[in-house]
Amino acid sequence: RRHYERKVEGLRQRANELESKGKVSPKSQVEKLDRNEEKLKEAFTIHEREAAKLCSLIEAVTHDGYMDLYPLVKNYMKWEINRVGREHDIATQMSATLDSLTEKCGSKKRSKKGSKKGK
Repeated sequence: RRHYERKVEGLRQRANELESKGKVSPKSQVEKLDRNEEKLKEAFTIHEREAAKLCSLIEAVTHDGYMDLYPLVKNYMKWEINRVGREHDIATQMSATLDSLTEKCGSKKRSKKGSKKGK
């Protein structure tokens, strides 16, 4: 399509230059311009048809891609929810673990400190 756009543009420019000088374009040039304008119209029609096919393909890929992606995202979100739940359970147990350690280790520290003071 670009080829014919450039070609027709050049032919039109030459014809306009001749007309601006008051000259008539040769019959062969006029025929050449007509042929190339027709080819440009055909190229444009083909281009539009192929562009429509491509747009349909892109739309289908986008839609189907989303449909294929949905189960993956859904499963990832379920996995993430479960992971966060497990972390929450561990975090809530940490307080009790710390209290237990404080009771066991804290009393040992006090008795060691007390024994040092007595010496």
